[in-house]
Amino acid sequence: MPQYQHLVHEAVEYGDSKGHTKEERVSLAMDYLYCLFGKEISKVIPGYVSTEVDARLSFDTDASIRKAKTLLAVYDEMGVPRDRILIKLASTWEMFRACHQLEKEGIKTNMTLLFSMTQVRSYSCLFRMASRLKLYENIVQTPLYRLEIT
Repeated sequence: MPQYQHLVHEAVEYGDSKGHTKEERVSLAMDYLYCLFGKEISKVIPGYVSTEVDARLSFDTDASIRKAKTLLAVYDEMGVPRDRILIKLASTWEMFRACHQLEKEGIKTNMTLLFSMTQVRSYSCLFRMASRLKLYENIVQTPLYRLEIT
């Protein structure tokens, strides 16, 4: 979309200026682009802006924590207040561990990709860690208003 081209160009310039290898430049540019969109959204939408940690990191707790902190550092550079940011994590065991650590550090998280009652039951003891949970109602057959997590 033409109206967002300037954001893409800005992100590419950022990646080129900070990265040493092609892989680093692309990764930094994408992180910056996600945060640029988050910044734009935060200007028009009250409340939280959610930015997702790359799903390819879903089984690596430490890498997910590092990526979450990288995204927050970019938001800091842009002047977006941390209390507006939710870090979105996929609902794997490793990501719940990342969620626990991030929340302990005061970083708000949003657990997503929760698709089955098996996941809900398996992780129910961990739910109190995340600031937000995203359950997919069309896949989880139990009505959410009847769901009890103990």
